[in-house]
Amino acid sequence: IRTMDFSDAVLTLKDNTKIKISDNSMIYLDFNEKQFKINMENGTISAERGDESEPNSTIKIQSGDKFIEMGIGATKISKGEDENLSIK
Repeated sequence: IRTMDFSDAVLTLKDNTKIKISDNSMIYLDFNEKQFKINMENGTISAERGDESEPNSTIKIQSGDKFIEMGIGATKISKGEDENLSIK
């Protein structure tokens, strides 16, 4: 999924997890029953998972050789032109 200037996208998964892709971002998605994987090329994404999420499932967000694995909660990740990651 790629967004351009002044555009964004929101994905809502079956368990009500929300993934927001900000403008000028690009991600690749890969998922199965127990894991949802996002490979982040550039830009900014936010992920939010509530209590209704499957307790044994995770979201793995990867950029290059770095990754975070997320259960319930929220995070925001940005990757700039300098290739550095910012996680909030």
